[in-house]
Amino acid sequence: MNSALNVYPEAMAFILFINTLLIGILVIITLFYTLKVRKLSKSYDKFMRAGFNEKNLEQLIDACIFKSEDAMSQNREMQNSLNRIEANMLKCIQKFGFVRYTAFEDVGSDQSFSIALMDNTDNGLLLSGIYAREYSSVFAKTIEGGKSKYTLSAEEIQAIDRA
Repeated sequence: MNSALNVYPEAMAFILFINTLLIGILVIITLFYTLKVRKLSKSYDKFMRAGFNEKNLEQLIDACIFKSEDAMSQNREMQNSLNRIEANMLKCIQKFGFVRYTAFEDVGSDQSFSIALMDNTDNGLLLSGIYAREYSSVFAKTIEGGKSKYTLSAEEIQAIDRA
């Protein structure tokens, strides 16, 4: 049996060289991963210590989930409030038309006026002020869908069109 080992000394030297080379490669790989694990361990320790007041990771995640749910709840409340505000705004005066004119030829300076005030659905009111030398009168007419059931003057129609 010993004679077989002596017969191939070059083969044994080659096998020994290959084994030594593989062991060296494994040592380098082991060192590389040891350094990587150390770096990762330092990062983990830093993360776990960084101002969390001795809370563990599970408590931190629970706190984040709670805050997230709270923010989502507040967001829903704000969205509902915004929807109510938008619905109310449709009923507010959003359109305004104004016309000044001279109602009578003997009175100058465009002292008469018509003002149309309407919401988003063209509902609202029309105010007209007629100025004469001896008196002034103000009239109000309802507007529904951009029209009035009362007879309108050309200036009142112009005020509605401007609105």
